[in-house]
Amino acid sequence: FEFVTDGAEPGAVLFELPIPGGAVEILRSDAFDPDEAVERLAARAEQLEEEISRVESKLANERFVEKAPPEVVEAEREKLEGYRAALERLRAWTGGGA
Repeated sequence: FEFVTDGAEPGAVLFELPIPGGAVEILRSDAFDPDEAVERLAARAEQLEEEISRVESKLANERFVEKAPPEVVEAEREKLEGYRAALERLRAWTGGGA
């Protein structure tokens, strides 16, 4: 999807989300700043990338994996899967732009 940032008047369609049997239209409002939303999404993507890197480093550390209780190692693996899935959803939702 793409935000419409051409200065349309409040009440104009900002975004249309197709759903079975129709579509949901998001109307432009002065209370919503699409540029700010894009910045927030990019910041969230960056945060997820940093978390992925941190957990990957931790799991790549053989001493951590050997010495930590198995449930702690498994919890870190689950976190990594969750972060990767969240980043993938975010990128799919933003067309890979975030």
